[in-house]
Amino acid sequence: METIKRSLFSSRPPAARSAVKAAAAFDYAMMAMNVFERLLAMFLHIGLTVLVFYGVCNAKKACLPAAILLHMLANTFPALYQRGVVPLWAVEVWGAFWTAVIVCIAVVLYRKMQAPPCPCASDEPPSGLPE
Repeated sequence: METIKRSLFSSRPPAARSAVKAAAAFDYAMMAMNVFERLLAMFLHIGLTVLVFYGVCNAKKACLPAAILLHMLANTFPALYQRGVVPLWAVEVWGAFWTAVIVCIAVVLYRKMQAPPCPCASDEPPSGLPE
């Protein structure tokens, strides 16, 4: 068994060894943190999509640059984390803050959009259908 371990680790470059050790150290707390981070990312992107959709529907060209700027702000701390400047908890707090801000903006804009009238709501029969 020791021979197998030695042969597996000796033939791998140091980067692969560190990746294997990191995967072995993965626990439930880190898994929960990853799920939380993915949920934040999902809501952030849905909010940004609503912002761009609002801009398209209302001919507001400033919504696309605003969405790009908000996305950049939300990605600031993850980029700093990759460089080793900030700790992981700060990235999660930063992401939660900007996700909350973007979702609030998206909710306000979504409520401002007018829903098209439903053709079934009128008492008149739809045109073009045989009676």
